Amino acid sequence: MTIKLVTRAETISQETVEILKDYLACAERGELTAVAICALRVDNSAVHQASTTDNQVALLGAVTRLLHRMQLNADITTC
Repeated sequence: MTIKLVTRAETISQETVEILKDYLACAERGELTAVAICALRVDNSAVHQASTTDNQVALLGAVTRLLHRMQLNADITTC
């Protein structure tokens, strides 16, 4: 009998990679002025970071809108 130990995700989330590439390209073109990001590691621990900005309220509003959208999506998938 063989037991396979898995220490990290076996597949790379291409959607995650594409989102990050798209946002990086926008930032390199100067189209983004600030960013807030959160992510889950393969062990499900969370990491997060936000850049400094002169318009912290607008960035907070964007994060709040994202949170609301994620809550709606969670409601759809858990019902």
